[in-house]
Amino acid sequence: SEKTDMKNKYRWLSRTVSELHQRYLGHMSLLSEESLQTMLAQANFEKTNALQLAMTLHSTEKLMEMLKDKINGVESNTALKLQELKLKVSVQTLESQLHQTEGQLHRIEKVNSILQEELLNQEKNWEKKQLIWEQKLLEITADSENTDEKVPMIDNELKNQNKTAAQNVTEEKFESLAKNTNKKEEKETMTSPKTKDFPESPFIIESENLKILNNQLNQVTMVMNEQTKKLNICETEMIELRNRVETLRKQLEEKERKLLDKERELLELHTSIADKDQIKLEEESTEILALKATVASLQNIVNQKEETIGRYQNLLQECRDEHSATVANLQQELSNLQLTLDKKEISFA
Repeated sequence: SEKTDMKNKYRWLSRTVSELHQRYLGHMSLLSEESLQTMLAQANFEKTNALQLAMTLHSTEKLMEMLKDKINGVESNTALKLQELKLKVSVQTLESQLHQTEGQLHRIEKVNSILQEELLNQEKNWEKKQLIWEQKLLEITADSENTDEKVPMIDNELKNQNKTAAQNVTEEKFESLAKNTNKKEEKETMTSPKTKDFPESPFIIESENLKILNNQLNQVTMVMNEQTKKLNICETEMIELRNRVETLRKQLEEKERKLLDKERELLELHTSIADKDQIKLEEESTEILALKATVASLQNIVNQKEETIGRYQNLLQECRDEHSATVANLQQELSNLQLTLDKKEISFA
């Protein structure tokens, strides 16, 4: 009976030792589990905040893209305005050139009219002098047939008349024609032998003057035609530039209209974003204050829990010390009991 009691006591002690060993080794305390749960909750909260920040970042990126598009539209409008200004400057230069060419054309027309008037006057004078010359020639021929004595007197008169006519011609801005008249005299003497013995007539000089005036008139008309061609070219270019300016002006008006619409939309978007940001800031400020309060309360709780954990750790250390002491005592008792059992078995044997 005593032996069975000792065996039962040994079993009970070994069972209690194993239970204590399982309880104090490899087991998580309640405080550590609570701290882990709080850490998990805080991680989930930070995850939701990160998702909200990502959403706001995406919306701000979209807004920045819209603003970049608006800025690019404004830059294209400025380029169109610069192009329009350049075209306006070119139109102004062409208009000034057109005015200058018109002035030159007006002056050329005046010179042309003056030359035509002079030409008509010269033709009238030439016709009058030709009639006088023919009359005198007829008189001279009639007198030469009757009497040869009157010829020197008529020659002297004709020479005097030719001298006066030549002086009048030289006084009328045609001094350069005196050189060409000598050549014309030789040709006339070769072609008309009847008038060989007579001096050069004034209507020949007038005809030469008329030829020169006709040449000048032809040159003036050629210059005037060239100027009119240039004027027509300038007018066509100016019309094309005006059409281009009109098209660019229409495009610019459309761009400005679109820009105003986009600016209006942008202002509305800014106002809506500002309102949303204000509301969000207010909400976030209230949430931040609430979170700060909760964080402060949680910090206090954590501090309290740490204090309790410290106390429990101290108690656990004491319990472990006591447990180790009791285990040592129990082992000592077990060894003693084992010795006594061995002795009794030996004595029984």
